[in-house]
Amino acid sequence: MISLIKLLSKKILAALIAGASLISGTCWMVSANAQVDSIGASPKAAEMLIKYSALLNQSAAGAAMLAGVCIALALCVDD
Repeated sequence: MISLIKLLSKKILAALIAGASLISGTCWMVSANAQVDSIGASPKAAEMLIKYSALLNQSAAGAAMLAGVCIALALCVDD
């Protein structure tokens, strides 16, 4: 029974790690695109794009932190 719980925990953590990594990478890609779009834009549009990029960077960092915590937990579950 314990080995079944460990196996299930590892699978759940692996799914969370993959999902958090995907979210993090997507946020950083969209953030980079917003920064590129801000080049040559009007000052108001550039300001909005830079704020949008910063918010995406915060989301990406949060998702990366979640992935890191899940990796640490997965290592603790491992035999």
